[in-house]
Amino acid sequence: MKDKIALWLLTIVLVLVVSAFALAGELTGSQTITVEWPDGGERYIVSTSVLNYAYTDWLHFTFVVDIHPEWSTAADVSTTVYIPAFEVIYATAGVRRGLYNNDLPATPYVQVTVQF
Repeated sequence: MKDKIALWLLTIVLVLVVSAFALAGELTGSQTITVEWPDGGERYIVSTSVLNYAYTDWLHFTFVVDIHPEWSTAADVSTTVYIPAFEVIYATAGVRRGLYNNDLPATPYVQVTVQF
């Protein structure tokens, strides 16, 4: 029950934040369905929902929810900075947490990506 309340509160906060910034940037979303056959075994269908808010060309805020039948549901909230001088390097900081039937605690992370 706590997880459902937390998910609803997170959704409401996200909608309010996005609404406040809606005039300043671009909001995009995507839905990805992945079909996996790990080790030739049972087929899994993974659903990934992404909501991305581009505040500027170089600053993005992203909310991701993954629903996997084996690992259950997890959410990821992150901020990405695209370094304008190089246009091939970007840094992301975020937090990933299990939401439903997933014991993953809030786990902060930092990524540096080189795009080629």
